Amino acid sequence: MMHRPRGVRGVRVALVMGVMAMAVGLVAVVETTQANALPVHGIGFFKGCQSPTDVLTKTRCNFTITNLSDPDNVQVTALVDVVHAAGGDDSAGNVLPSLVLSFAGGASCNLGQTLCTLPVGGRISTDPAAIGNAGAAHPLEFHTATGADADNANPLVDDASVTWSDQCTSGAVNCPVGPQTATTGSQTLIRKLPSSTATSIHDAQHTVVTAVEAGTTVHDFVSVSGPAGKPTPTGKVNVDWFTNGDCSGSPAANSGDVNLTNGAADVTGFPQTPTAGQYGFLAHYKGSSVYGPSDGLCEPLSVVDASITITPDATNEVSHNHTFTVAVQRNDGTGWSPAPGVPVAYTLTDSNGAAHTT
Repeated sequence: MMHRPRGVRGVRVALVMGVMAMAVGLVAVVETTQANALPVHGIGFFKGCQSPTDVLTKTRCNFTITNLSDPDNVQVTALVDVVHAAGGDDSAGNVLPSLVLSFAGGASCNLGQTLCTLPVGGRISTDPAAIGNAGAAHPLEFHTATGADADNANPLVDDASVTWSDQCTSGAVNCPVGPQTATTGSQTLIRKLPSSTATSIHDAQHTVVTAVEAGTTVHDFVSVSGPAGKPTPTGKVNVDWFTNGDCSGSPAANSGDVNLTNGAADVTGFPQTPTAGQYGFLAHYKGSSVYGPSDGLCEPLSVVDASITITPDATNEVSHNHTFTVAVQRNDGTGWSPAPGVPVAYTLTDSNGAAHTT
């Protein structure tokens, strides 16, 4: 027969997944028990971070601490938050005094919020909804997300620890003595800022054009922008050249990468001198540590050619009428055809003593 010793103490740590709106986190419940089912001591500690988080903005995380199982009053004296960023751990230190907290179940804090007391059923949180109260949440805004975080620490992991102590007010013999620590964590996806790419076609004089005569040299001008109030995008762009007006299929040529200067690139190193027809430029921004990539819209270009003929060429007697016929044709890449409605201006020049009347 085996006998189980009475009064043997143990420690049990239970991790329970918790979910909040737009947040993910872990609940850490720290309990101390005895083999003979004496009272359970411990706190509930939850952290949830809003996700996603844009580069250049701060992480936003809510905290909730509860005393739902401990028969004693518990006191919280510190809450430390640490973000595991690409550049190394970023610790906010003890943020308990700076948090905007809501209270339920008789919980309260002292004037400097350096010590918070939670009786049985007591709850405190930066999000009133998490403890059944009305009002807006006041998450901790701390680490500014970087492009390095987006590239090398995504999702961005965020841990927290709380220091608490059991006041042993129930007289239970298994009450834990001295400071205790509970930990929990959450994470957020880091999202680069959106970019917008726009283009315009320039001729050799840098005038914006959408239609030119055959034989005219053109190039593309690219500009990249971000949200209002954010930094000017940097990085590289490249331009495709299409021999159709809708940029469909594979491009006929590509400019290669060109650096942005003040968010723009005048791609003069990729000139085109097309014959009559329909063409298009399409620009691509490759993104940066701050901005995501983006493509411009197809920029169509119409190239036209024109032809004028005057007939007939003949010798006439004096005072005999002669009729000249002026024919104007155009070619937009589909072949030569009459150009109806085009006004014709003409001049007649006399020579060798001739004089004309019209």
